[in-house]
Amino acid sequence: MPIFRAAKHAWFSEANYLVDRDSRFDSRMEILGSAIHAVTILPFSADPAEEKQTSKAIRRFWVKVLSALVRRDGQDPYLTFYKKLVQHLQGKELSQVLPRDLPSDKFIFIDTVVSGRAVDEILEAFELEGLDKCHLILLIDRNGDSIQGVYKRRIEALVAERRCTLFYLNSLWTEDRGPSVSGVWSTVYPQILTELQGRFSWSDDCYGAGSFYHKVSSAQLDVHSGIGNPDYNMPMTRLHASISVMLHLVVTTFQQLDVMTDARPEQKNTLLKKMHLSLDFHLAILKEDLDELILFSPLEQETTLKLAEPRVHQNFPNARVSVSSSHLVRVELPRDKIEDLFTDYERAMRNHDRNALGDECFRQKNSWSVAVEQLLQARLCTKS
Repeated sequence: MPIFRAAKHAWFSEANYLVDRDSRFDSRMEILGSAIHAVTILPFSADPAEEKQTSKAIRRFWVKVLSALVRRDGQDPYLTFYKKLVQHLQGKELSQVLPRDLPSDKFIFIDTVVSGRAVDEILEAFELEGLDKCHLILLIDRNGDSIQGVYKRRIEALVAERRCTLFYLNSLWTEDRGPSVSGVWSTVYPQILTELQGRFSWSDDCYGAGSFYHKVSSAQLDVHSGIGNPDYNMPMTRLHASISVMLHLVVTTFQQLDVMTDARPEQKNTLLKKMHLSLDFHLAILKEDLDELILFSPLEQETTLKLAEPRVHQNFPNARVSVSSSHLVRVELPRDKIEDLFTDYERAMRNHDRNALGDECFRQKNSWSVAVEQLLQARLCTKS
């Protein structure tokens, strides 16, 4: 998400403008021990496969998974099912899609808001799970003009409680316009969703079947030569890189202006002119990229399909792949693959010693951030 990348750029570069070496060291250590490196991504995207399915039930499923992570409950049925989704559909382990430091009950939740319906469903599920210590950062499209009344009131109540920070934007680029900005691809599995609904005592009104993957780099130098290769991602790579560079330029320039409080006006004007020239230069490069990609636009569903299908077929050669209007990758699997997943899940649930979070990779108590905090406190005591 661009706002998150901008925040990282700002924090990382801020240390360069601190007065002395000790302050710069402490700032970098604080960054290393912060939650900014412990990002948990869950596929909250709701794509009901049938009329009897609801987006609310899908989002509640993912909140249940999040709640289990917060509680470190490796026996939770929702988290166990997600583990099987990751293993069977992505060919990975949970430790490869989750951070080492799992979220605490004071996690920060970042989301975009257009009508407000999606975040309202998530907030309702948070309340049901008792997740009331978190803080929300919401990016609001069209300065909030599109938010419906009932959803707006819930958001305003959280703001009044100081549990929510809002950023109002004239025009918000949401993830349903394509994965070119976020670099995260959401994949849904309609058959598994249908099979899961009502199959277990816990899945009548709470079900989900999704995954995600990152792909924002590519060794291909030519735009079209890599089409059909599962490792090809050049259109996304170019846009993602250009956006990151421009974010860095803007953030660092404004930080330089902040530290130049006593500088002469002409010095500030010179710095601003340099920023404008640099931005114009990178925008020109981006335009060249877009002109070259005109027949292969990252904003088109067809492009998302061309890039996603080879990756799906790498694991499931007989799968059918399509892309929704909101750029969700829909995958229909052979029947035997679905049966294998559910058989494995049911076998796991019969094991009373199961632990979805048993991988030693996970730090159960976020020990690294605690160690960094102790180091900074010790340095502070030494200075005083």
